[in-house]
Amino acid sequence: MSKGIETIRLNDDFYKLLRLSLRLTQEFPVDVSAEAWRRLYQTAVRQSLVGVCYQGVCQLPEDSKPPVEIAMQWASEAESIQGLHELLYQEAARLNREFAEKRRKTAIQKGQANARLYPDKYARQPGDIDIWVEGGKKSVLALLPNHPKGILSPRASARE
Repeated sequence: MSKGIETIRLNDDFYKLLRLSLRLTQEFPVDVSAEAWRRLYQTAVRQSLVGVCYQGVCQLPEDSKPPVEIAMQWASEAESIQGLHELLYQEAARLNREFAEKRRKTAIQKGQANARLYPDKYARQPGDIDIWVEGGKKSVLALLPNHPKGILSPRASARE
């Protein structure tokens, strides 16, 4: 099989796995080789969709699942993603409480806010916590005189 055809097949299989993972279909090819599973996993890693795609892997019948070595690696990574989410949700809640005590309205944006759109909000690849705080930059920074370095990214702290 030529490299171009292999790439097309990989992309097709990846999109089928992604659709299965998002519960948009129940179909997935049953003739996926061990090497193809390895490439599917690598594509999921590159696309930051390891946890999401693992949801699809879990839906497959036993005889259609990836080889044990790949499945274990995938499961381990998906478990790590879930643990990171638990920490991020706890931290986002803490930040909301902290600003509420200072009578400031907040809104968690992007990642955690969009996670509810996924079949499993703990499956998507986590990132940082993006939070909007009422009051403008100077007013909000005045509430954080002892904030740890890195609490604000350079991008965020440069905005007014």
